[in-house]
Amino acid sequence: YRPLFTPPNFSLFVPDQYCELGALNQAIRDVLLDLPKKDIPNRASVKVIISLEEMMTRLEDRIRHSIKTKFSELHAGEVERKVVIVGFLAVLELFKQGNLLVTQVTPFAEIEIELDQNTTPRYY
Repeated sequence: YRPLFTPPNFSLFVPDQYCELGALNQAIRDVLLDLPKKDIPNRASVKVIISLEEMMTRLEDRIRHSIKTKFSELHAGEVERKVVIVGFLAVLELFKQGNLLVTQVTPFAEIEIELDQNTTPRYY
């Protein structure tokens, strides 16, 4: 008859050289430094776009000097679509306020813009 081996039922902790606080701290740092790096894309810089109020003032001044103009001439050579869109919104707002007369003979035709010398807006 052989007795079966039974492990001891008490905990035995035998620290070695790697269980010192400094060594554990260094091991954790090494693991963190070896983790794969997440590629962070370059952040886009935000360009300052002209505000609607600034664009309205600019348009009024340009139209005041030329009396009558076309929308395409106001934004000729402009490469930023956002500036053209803000310009179009400025034309609409100035028209709504009654400062401009806007005509377009047919759909997709040239938009002609002139200052309204009267105080009441006219709709075509």
